[in-house]
Amino acid sequence: MELRDVLYETDERLAYITLNRPEKLNALSNNLRGELMEAMREAEADDQVGVIVLRAAGRSFSAGYDLTPARSAGDDLFVDPRSKLPRTGTTHPGNQQWARHVV
Repeated sequence: MELRDVLYETDERLAYITLNRPEKLNALSNNLRGELMEAMREAEADDQVGVIVLRAAGRSFSAGYDLTPARSAGDDLFVDPRSKLPRTGTTHPGNQQWARHVV
């Protein structure tokens, strides 16, 4: 899956996950949230990654949740078009913590 709202890159043992909606101060949309979890899972599955660095583009890390109606089911890849609910799967690794250090 191609990521639109998150950038993912690796450099040796580091995985960099960048929130990439600077025009919205990186406010969390359902799509950004889903892509963030996809990138976290990708980093977790990569045996070469020892640390995940979470960062953001622009002047704000995150302004909270994006409540803009325009960012609803029609534009978000992680929203079920029928129910209009996010289908991001679990946003927590379960009973265990993330195996990689997240900074």
